[in-house]
This record gives sequence, C-alpha cells and structure tokens, in this order.
Amino acid sequence: MKHNSSNEVTSKLIQPTHGVTIRADGAFQTRESCVNYLSHRTRVDIDRIYGVHQIHGSTVHVLSSTDTSQSIYSLDADGLVLQKKHKPSCVFIKVADCIPLFLWDTETSNCAVVHSGWKGTYENITNRAIESMIKIGSRSVTMHAFIGPYIHECCYQVDTTRARLFKSTYIRSMGGMSYLAIGTAVEDQLIRSGVLKENIDHSSLCTSCDARFFSYRRENAHAHGTMVAYIVV
Repeated sequence: MKHNSSNEVTSKLIQPTHGVTIRADGAFQTRESCVNYLSHRTRVDIDRIYGVHQIHGSTVHVLSSTDTSQSIYSLDADGLVLQKKHKPSCVFIKVADCIPLFLWDTETSNCAVVHSGWKGTYENITNRAIESMIKIGSRSVTMHAFIGPYIHECCYQVDTTRARLFKSTYIRSMGGMSYLAIGTAVEDQLIRSGVLKENIDHSSLCTSCDARFFSYRRENAHAHGTMVAYIVV
C-alpha cells in the first residue's frame, strides 16, 4: 500500500491506474463531482466512467456493451466488474468506513471495484465479484486484491444482533462491547474464493482513526463526505 502523487491510497499489487481518495481531494456527494474528478484524474472520457446506485447490498454488475454511464447510475448494486476493452474505462464506488475492495486479474486485465459494508460482507459480495470475473474469463489464482482503507475493529462497535451474524473469529470484545473485524472477514472470503494470500494487500489504515478520511461513524451520519475508490482498464 502506498500514496500516489495526489495522496490517494493505492496498492503496489494493482498495476492499472486506481486509488482511494482522501478528504483533501473532495467530499464527492454527487455523481457529477465523482465523474468530474475522475475524468480529470484519469483522462478517461466522461461517458466511459461508471458508477452505480449503492444500497449496502451484495449485487455485482458486470458492465456490458449496452450499458451507458447514465443508465447504470440508477442501477442498485455495490460492485462493478469491468472487462478489458480497447478504450480505457473507469469504474468507481463511494465509501466512508465500508471496505473498498479492488480485484484485478493479471492475465486478462479484467477488474472489479466493490463496496463491502457489513451486509455485503455477511452476504459475501467478495465471492460474487470473483465469480462474476470468472464468468468473463478470469481465474481467481491470477487475481490480485486490495482491501483499501476502512473502519477497523478498534472503532467498529456493533450491537449483539449484528455481532451474532458473524463468526466469533471476527468479533473482538472490549469493555463489554463487541467490535467487528470486517476486513479480516473479507480477506478470508478472498482466500476461500481462490485468491492467493500473497496476492492480497490489506490496508492498515482505519478511516475512523485517521482524520484524512471521511468516516460515517466518526462524523455526523448526515453530514459526512465520501471517498471515491476507482480503477481504470
């Protein structure tokens, strides 16, 4: 994991242009703000920058030739899979404590970006993204994964109902409270789906601890901004 020239967080395991923005890059409350930033940052045509309507679920959409950047923005999903084409395209999601997960296949250059919150993690959106990539010709053993900055177990307190949804392995008890190690759960899902452990880069940055990031938990839930996580192939 490293910072590029724009202070975005990136991974050395993901070769295509990608990144997770920080607070200084903008709040990105609207689609227009995301697309404008990404078109300037990546030099990809605006009509080839794709984001979806995130609903904190586990639906993954594979971009097709009939999709337009306008049409899929109203699509309910939390993951986008992009197949390598002749012209560069960009897919993005927004996060503010949830996990931004990047997948990139070294053989085909197919890629995905996934928003994995507690519900998406519980429903294993990670595996759904990997299976979607496999259907278009990728292999899990040649995939590289980057678990970007997210809220770590030091700050992610959950109630008893939510804690019971996850294996005790992912629950830390501190001061009579339960804390969810959501990143560990996602890393284990990657490995169970066939991604090699050495091909996984797991960020140590906690969005709640680190004020460089927006955080749903740390800030007012209705006033916080969001980071953009994106990848270009």
